[in-house]
Amino acid sequence: MDEVKDMMDDWIGTHMDPHMIIDHLIRSEEREIQLYTELARMAPSEPLRRTIEAMIDEQQHDVEALRALHDMFPTRSSPIMMTDMDSPGYGQRTWLDMVRTVRHMEMHHVSMLMNLAALSSDPHVQRIILQMADEELQEAVFWNTIVLALGWMHLTPVPPGPGWMPGRFSEEDKK
Repeated sequence: MDEVKDMMDDWIGTHMDPHMIIDHLIRSEEREIQLYTELARMAPSEPLRRTIEAMIDEQQHDVEALRALHDMFPTRSSPIMMTDMDSPGYGQRTWLDMVRTVRHMEMHHVSMLMNLAALSSDPHVQRIILQMADEELQEAVFWNTIVLALGWMHLTPVPPGPGWMPGRFSEEDKK
């Protein structure tokens, strides 16, 4: 297992410390909960708001699981060079911008969890981490679907709106 860690350290150009990765994931998940809360508050429909609120509960469960995972790794003294993602600013951002940010954060979590799984020598711990990565990937797919749906709604003109082609929905076309 140390060969894999050394290979990853060489590939990434830094020393990977599982505790630092987990700490990074916990901080990122906590920021994500804040963003989910804002998205739920601004959700365009009631079913979507309830879905996002259920996802908030799942995110809180993920934070607890990551904290439990922290003790399953031996402590290493090697430093890791890792920067936190910029905290999402809610100021002038649209709901779609915040959804894109969440999608990006979910994909970042998948990457970090895969790195963490490669550092574990315990198959049980690896299985837990891979299951968490799968859940993060499913969340990313959910948010990507929302982005695609909202993007499609913005690109598809509804007659007689901007981009509407004359004659397309006219009386002559209906005959």
